[in-house]
Amino acid sequence: MKEKHGEIGRTGLFYTLQVRLQAMTFLIVLLPMLLASWTALSLLRTHLVENSHARIRSSLDAASLASRHELSQVERAIMAVSLDNTVKTTLRLGIYGQLQKKLRQLVEQYGLDFLLITDGLGNVRVSPFPGRILDHDLYDHPVLFNAMLLGRTAEIRLEENQTLLHILEMRGCTIDQGPVIVMEAAFPVTIRNQVVGYALGGVMLSSHPALMARLREAAHCQRVILVAGNRTAAASPGPGPKILPGHPFPARIDYDRSGPAIVTLPTIMDAGGHAEMAAYTVLPADDDPLLALVCVASLSGLHELLANVRGAMAGIFGAGMLLAMLLAGLMSRHIAVPLHRLTQSMAAMRRDGVYAPLAIQRNDEVGTLIRGFNQMGATIEERINDLNREIGQRRLAEQKLADESERLQVILQSIGDGVMAVDREGRVLLFNRAAVEMTGWPQERAMGRRLDGLIRMVSVRTGQPVDPLRDLPGMENGNGHPLGGDLILTGRSGKTFQVTAAVAPLSGEDGEVMGAVVVVRDVSTRRMLEEEVARTRKLESVGVLAGGIAHDFNNLLTAILGNLSLARREAQGLSGLENHLAEAEKASLRARDLTRQLLTFSRGGAPVRESVDLSTLIRDSAVFVARGSRVQPEFVLAENLWPALVDRGQIGQVIDNLVLNGIQAMPQGGRLIIGAVNVEVRPDSSLPLAPGRYVRITVRDHGTGIAPEDREKIFDPYFTTKQAGNGLGLAICHSIVNRHGGHIGFRSSPVLGTVFSVYLPADEAESMEETDQRPEDENGEGAVGSSRILLMDDEAMIRRVSASMLETLGYSVVCVADGREAVTVYREAMAGGQPFTAVILDLTVPGGMGGEEAVRELRRLDPGLRAIVSSGYSRHAVMAEYRKYGFSGVVLKPYRLNDLARVVQEVIRLGG
Repeated sequence: MKEKHGEIGRTGLFYTLQVRLQAMTFLIVLLPMLLASWTALSLLRTHLVENSHARIRSSLDAASLASRHELSQVERAIMAVSLDNTVKTTLRLGIYGQLQKKLRQLVEQYGLDFLLITDGLGNVRVSPFPGRILDHDLYDHPVLFNAMLLGRTAEIRLEENQTLLHILEMRGCTIDQGPVIVMEAAFPVTIRNQVVGYALGGVMLSSHPALMARLREAAHCQRVILVAGNRTAAASPGPGPKILPGHPFPARIDYDRSGPAIVTLPTIMDAGGHAEMAAYTVLPADDDPLLALVCVASLSGLHELLANVRGAMAGIFGAGMLLAMLLAGLMSRHIAVPLHRLTQSMAAMRRDGVYAPLAIQRNDEVGTLIRGFNQMGATIEERINDLNREIGQRRLAEQKLADESERLQVILQSIGDGVMAVDREGRVLLFNRAAVEMTGWPQERAMGRRLDGLIRMVSVRTGQPVDPLRDLPGMENGNGHPLGGDLILTGRSGKTFQVTAAVAPLSGEDGEVMGAVVVVRDVSTRRMLEEEVARTRKLESVGVLAGGIAHDFNNLLTAILGNLSLARREAQGLSGLENHLAEAEKASLRARDLTRQLLTFSRGGAPVRESVDLSTLIRDSAVFVARGSRVQPEFVLAENLWPALVDRGQIGQVIDNLVLNGIQAMPQGGRLIIGAVNVEVRPDSSLPLAPGRYVRITVRDHGTGIAPEDREKIFDPYFTTKQAGNGLGLAICHSIVNRHGGHIGFRSSPVLGTVFSVYLPADEAESMEETDQRPEDENGEGAVGSSRILLMDDEAMIRRVSASMLETLGYSVVCVADGREAVTVYREAMAGGQPFTAVILDLTVPGGMGGEEAVRELRRLDPGLRAIVSSGYSRHAVMAEYRKYGFSGVVLKPYRLNDLARVVQEVIRLGG
């Protein structure tokens, strides 16, 4: 207790007599000096600020007068135009070409930014500037309307008329960086007291630095600024920070004040230490006042003067401080120094336990105090030595206990499970870090509270509340137990965790239960992963089913498309029938794309690439998906769009999903803008693409955009913000584009909506013959010589229709049902001297030899074999890399007559 009180006294601000004497001296000498200096400085600052306010008010008056003078100049110029005899004569006679030439001369003569002549109803008749007039009717324009009522008008205003803005833009004025402020005037053109028209013209302040400089010179201030609303419209050149048009003005303008009210607005305009003061007046206008004229004056001179005065006062104050220190030193030397030595000796004895006797050189009260201290110190030194030995032993025992407690605390805090210890009444004694994270209660606030007030647990199975301490009084056997099944733990913030929990008793030396330990383990992630695995397995099952259905449907579509191609060939010349067949074929092609989407959904698969004209693919896919919705697709496609080396079906699925995503983003309808352009990625590009040529497809909606917290997850599987969505559309798009060696990205804004960008590698070939662009009756060049084709497919209807298409093309066809029969027939044809020119092999034959195994056998018989692989499974690796497996060409089911003709002719011409 003595040590505690001594510590408090020693650390007090006025502990020593020496400090108190010095403080009193400083207060007596320095405080009056400080008060006098502060008062003088405040009065000087007030006087200088008032003087600055008066000067800037004068500058503002001068600037207002100068602006009215400049406006009167514009007014006189427009009056001179309206009185010009050439203008009157040419307007009355309708000689608009000569009138336009005259207006050009007047514009240059009077330095106007725009000038036009209207008839008596405000319709624009002529303008001196070339280009289309956006709005011919200026009847509602305020300046012109006032001129019609009053005979003349002139004012400074915020111009919003599109016709005048268009003229200013043609004149080279900058109108897109901020508000457009103009000095405008209008006068009637009269002939014999009859109004035949009106002259309307003016000067734009926003891009007229010379005019703004004249206003600044007239005001004799640092800068003159025009403000419209809360944005800067124009600023005169001058020293200080640059004010850019369109930027927010760094002070609030009160436009509700009536009349030309003037207020001062001191503010700091930049971070460079340049202090400026601004005063403004609201410019009068017929409509709502939105314009203010601001004069800015620098306060750097004022601050420099104040800084010099403060420096002089600081010097005087420093001299006073030196005088105070000298007086304090003389007083403390005779009074406080002996006592200070005594206190130092006492502090050393208390701190180090070492007593050092003081020399007695005085016989006054201070000397008596030192003698008593020496006697007391000798007695205390002996007692201190005894206490030090006792304290050392106690510290050793406490250190061992502290080390053990620290190890236990570290272990509990590092455990991932929540550990909570309570007493018999259920009050918390221990709360580790994991428990804090689960419950949301800080450890210091949880200590001493009842556990049932901190957490609430409900059984997942029954939905009933679970009390972990319900059996606490009856756990005399000392065994713990789990609480049974998964529980939902709800903490302080309402956040829930799926947990498992167990409770164990804490017993004293006599076996009595003193409390319990509750351990809670978070199993939310593990349960989520288990559910994800189950959902993935279900999805895989659906994928297998979808793949099987798509394969069978492709076989049916092959027969349908083949027969439609043959029917179209026979229907040539019958325009009505041929059109119906073309529509049926187009619908079948859409069905083919749908089956390819099913195959992509089921297994993904490597893309079977070909040169594709994306313009046709984009239009067909977008129109098909948007049909029946309230969204109108608009296409912005480059005319010279490069062909892309892609899988037609998979990229069609990407476009379908992106268009569907845009439709869902605009439930009330709107415009969906779909574009495609050529881009060349350079080595220094920020895109994650190899350098080269690409085609960029963009899909832009005008919805509410993507929330910032969702933007990193939109390409994750199963993530969706749509109630009816499954979270696979964008994930499939991302997977398909990556497999093509491309890139997909997006930008989103709550105001502008969302735009997705897809980069696809362009075909580096110089040209491409588009199969979709050919006339539907174009079937190639026909058979090459007396070509014989061996066709292998396990479906009889595909054999029939494919044989018919090949025979229509002029080929001789032999059909077989599986690969083993194909090998036998091919061997017999070679032996009989009638070899086959090419073979078409189905990739998959259930229960028999498929095309992959058959082509290996045929290659052994004939190394120059010309083999074409055909399948409805576009995902198969053989279809993507057919040459690696011994084939010379590939044709995807379903195919049309011209598709089959093109592949067969290419294989026969190029050879195996």
